[in-house]
Amino acid sequence: MGKIKIGLIILGLIVVVGLIIGGVAMAKSPFNTINSNNGKAKYVPDEVIVKFKEDVKPFRVIKVPKGKVREKIKEYLRKADVEYAEPNYYVYALMVPNDEYYDYQWHLDNPEYGGIQMEKAWDISTGSGVTVAVIDTGVRKGTDLADTCFVSGYDFVNDDSDPIDDNRHGTHVAGTVAQSTNNSIGVAGVAFDACLMPVKVLDSDGSGTYADVAEGIYFAVDNGAKVINLSLGGPEPATYLEEALAYAYSKGVTIVAAAGNDSSPTLSYPAAYDDYVIAVGATQYDENLAPYSNYGPSLDLVAPGGNLDLDQNNDGYGDGVLQQTFRKYGPFIRWGYYFFEGTSMAAPHVSGVAALLLANGNATTPDEVRAALQETAEDLGEPGRDNTYGYGLVDAYAALQWTAGPDITPPVISNGKPTGAINDNTPVLEVTTDEKAICKGSIDVDEPYAEMDFTFTADSNGTSHAYEVTTPLTDGDHTPYVKCEDEAGNVNETSYSWTFTVDTTAPEKVTGLNVTPVSDSQLDLSWNPVSDAVKYNIYRDGGYLNSTTATTYSDTGLTPATTYCYKVSAVDQAGNEGPKSERVCGTTKEAEKIKCWSADYQYLYRNKDQVKKFCKCAQGTYGYNSYAYKLERETVYKYVDTNDNEIWDVESRSSYLPVYEVTCTDGKVYLTNQDYFYPK
Repeated sequence: MGKIKIGLIILGLIVVVGLIIGGVAMAKSPFNTINSNNGKAKYVPDEVIVKFKEDVKPFRVIKVPKGKVREKIKEYLRKADVEYAEPNYYVYALMVPNDEYYDYQWHLDNPEYGGIQMEKAWDISTGSGVTVAVIDTGVRKGTDLADTCFVSGYDFVNDDSDPIDDNRHGTHVAGTVAQSTNNSIGVAGVAFDACLMPVKVLDSDGSGTYADVAEGIYFAVDNGAKVINLSLGGPEPATYLEEALAYAYSKGVTIVAAAGNDSSPTLSYPAAYDDYVIAVGATQYDENLAPYSNYGPSLDLVAPGGNLDLDQNNDGYGDGVLQQTFRKYGPFIRWGYYFFEGTSMAAPHVSGVAALLLANGNATTPDEVRAALQETAEDLGEPGRDNTYGYGLVDAYAALQWTAGPDITPPVISNGKPTGAINDNTPVLEVTTDEKAICKGSIDVDEPYAEMDFTFTADSNGTSHAYEVTTPLTDGDHTPYVKCEDEAGNVNETSYSWTFTVDTTAPEKVTGLNVTPVSDSQLDLSWNPVSDAVKYNIYRDGGYLNSTTATTYSDTGLTPATTYCYKVSAVDQAGNEGPKSERVCGTTKEAEKIKCWSADYQYLYRNKDQVKKFCKCAQGTYGYNSYAYKLERETVYKYVDTNDNEIWDVESRSSYLPVYEVTCTDGKVYLTNQDYFYPK
């Protein structure tokens, strides 16, 4: 893990010996040492990570005034719609580089100490078909990656689809995973037939933010990665980073992370998230823990990370991990093979072996990959797992011999149905199992599996099971007991059970139904309560109208002066409906006639000599069936107004009537004692 300072992704110890290939000599070229703890900031000074409760996004990066991070976090945490608010911590690449060729790659097959035994492992698997996401500084494709499979990645630093490495850490890490191999040049990679997915989250200085790391994890998972390598880290936990790791784990992705280079008993993050991540420390040539490597209770494994201060194999170079990468000189790139040291270099060995396992098919889930690596690791230090080496040094060949232990876990049974009260005395019983199984059951008697009364019918997946009861059950409580047997022969020792109630007795008939007119458009209903009713169904004129839990109901929107007839029935918790009440009818009141005075009139012209003061209808309505009278008071005229188009017809001869009437389209009828008058 080069040096990772979580929060910031920090470039770690870099002591590099470069083997420059192409000349006669391979000259040592030491680089400067870079300390990972040289006063770097812990988090971005003007950004806060906020998770809103109803937001579809996992989290949002919000800009705040510089230096106000802690203050703004407190403000967000006081908001009801905020789940959490945290700093956008930096993380740092945990790397330590140097220089070149396969004979120098003691970390793949150590002739003196055995190492991770890659040569025998390659006879079994080379990682074909597995995509490994390298979430790092990006990857620059050199000559010794020319034959390596690549899939599209992303650059979260510059927000583009070209995750090119401008640091060299990510290229070195990627080479350990899948350097082009058996191509007559350069060096080898652990899973050289795997595909690489470069995801850039660290800049040219090897630093970045937790937010970009989290986004990179989501991207890798959603685009098909089965292994994620995180040779980076920092000192602080963060909820949004943990949620991204949990998402990857839930999608069946194996996550490997560097433990950190601080010689500390506390692991860096994300390696410290032991529920989701395989944490990797670093060993040197003699398989002792490298002096810079972190260790502790969350450490899972160790792998070769190197120690450039030693030359224990006497090859003339410090004992680093050798892969192809580059060095920048202004605008120029100088390619070579460099020895790096660090837990950043150890982690991709484990990621590569994980790819070999998945390609071979012996392990198919993150938990199985972890078990295979832990159970077959070379035990170092104290017997069994210890806090210095975890389960030991990863062993690729031994891991590929691993098979899952015998299945001794019975099926998990859940989702028993029906529940509550039902009105069916021959119900369909249903259960679900977490694996393919054959389920048997009994009702109200718990029996051994072989003696249970009936067998469920399973769906095509063998995980959904149903049985239709054939002998009618009595009213009352009933408890089914179920046991299942999986394909490995495991049977539940304890029955899964639940209780439901059969109730086939309908409620009593509703009595006391009363219908009361309230207005020209409303009738109110009331009735006596029924003891076991949970709701009442209301019927009007022979058809279903509505349901209510009350013993009253208001029927609105009715036609004036119209008769409606009702019945009501009670329904219990099991869904039984009792007999309908006696039929009771009610009649709405006549439409209200309202006097309308001159202040409310509008003027309509009968002809050039006569004007009538017509009563105004309500806004949005107009008058019809209106009666007016000629001045001589001899002829009655009928006035029909259709959308304000005036039509007059002679209806009949009659004596004078001193009242004018208009009916509006809202049903209101207005009366007035006004008549024609001559305009002035």
